[in-house]
Amino acid sequence: MSDPKLVLQVEGIKETLAELNKYDKVYRRQVTKDIKGAGAPIIATARQLIGDVPPLSGMVRGKLIKGREVYWTNKTAKAGLKIKVGRRASKGGTVQFKDKFDAENNPRESHSVTFKARPYQLMVAQQTDAAGAIYDHAGIKTKNTNFVNNLNVEVGYQPRAIDPAVEQHRDTVQYAVKQIVDEVAKTLNKKLKVRYGN
Repeated sequence: MSDPKLVLQVEGIKETLAELNKYDKVYRRQVTKDIKGAGAPIIATARQLIGDVPPLSGMVRGKLIKGREVYWTNKTAKAGLKIKVGRRASKGGTVQFKDKFDAENNPRESHSVTFKARPYQLMVAQQTDAAGAIYDHAGIKTKNTNFVNNLNVEVGYQPRAIDPAVEQHRDTVQYAVKQIVDEVAKTLNKKLKVRYGN
C-alpha cells in the first residue's frame, strides 16, 4: 500500500539469483530467507513505533477512508509491515481510470495516473496494510485537516514508522545484505567451475 522505503539494488543480482535457482533451489530459497532476516530489525523498529495503543482514539471508531472498509487496529498495522525480496522491475506508463457513475454526485468522468518506471529491487521494506499506510504518511499531500493535525501533535509529522526505522538500520542492513550477496556470488562461481571444469 505505501511506497517502499528501503530499496536495495545490486547490479546483476537478479540474474545471479536466477542462475543460482537453476543449480540449487533449496539454497536459493535460503538466500531469500537470509535477506528477509537481514531486514528484520527494520520491521521490529517500525512495529515499536506503531506501538500498542491507537495513535488517536477516534481511529478505532470509524472508517479511515469514506466508502471503504479500512479500519485501524494496531495488530493489523504491525502485521502489514513486511520485507519483500525480489521486487520486479516495471515500465512507466499512464493508466486511465473511469470513475463510478453517479448522476447526482459524480457525473461520468475519468482521470489518469502516471507511474514511473521502477528497476528490479533486491529488498523493499513496505507497509501492506491500508490503515497502516495512511497512518504512516498522513499529511504528505493533505495538510491542515483535523486528522492530520491531531496525528502531528500526538505522534509527530509523517513519515511515522517505516522511514525512521529504515534510517536507524540502513547501514547495518545494507552491510548484512552485501555479505549475503557476496557469499551467493562465491557459491555460484564454485558451482559454475564444477559444471564447466574451469
